[in-house]
Amino acid sequence: MSREIKCKAWDKVNKKWIGERHLEYLCVSADVVVLVKYKPDDNGGYSPESCRQLTNPEVDNLSIVQYTGLKDKNGKDAYFKDIAKIVNTDGMVMVKTIYWDNDIGCVCFGGMPFINIMESGYSQPSGEFEIIGNIYENPELIKS
Repeated sequence: MSREIKCKAWDKVNKKWIGERHLEYLCVSADVVVLVKYKPDDNGGYSPESCRQLTNPEVDNLSIVQYTGLKDKNGKDAYFKDIAKIVNTDGMVMVKTIYWDNDIGCVCFGGMPFINIMESGYSQPSGEFEIIGNIYENPELIKS
């Protein structure tokens, strides 16, 4: 299974997302983070406006998150560290953080593998979930 590889980053100092907006792209590799900004061109498309490698202090102030390959019921991209609302068929609501579990090798919603959530009825009948925030901007959504 292949999926689109996308990243964005939470700037811990300025309290804003980098690489999330339509005209920004964050390129992340093992040891380099590059921010490319685009501008509209005369042909109705977009062309690079600037491209720069972020410095180590800049990268240290970022929390980089990756796209999971999943979309919520509204078509919104689900990233790791997003907070999702899942409703089972009996109307029970769960609010869980999305993360990657290295031990089992899959996307998890608060300790439960995504595939198990879909199979166990802890989702809407169509197997949907909704992104309601993330751990950076909405930490109050996560219950202890």
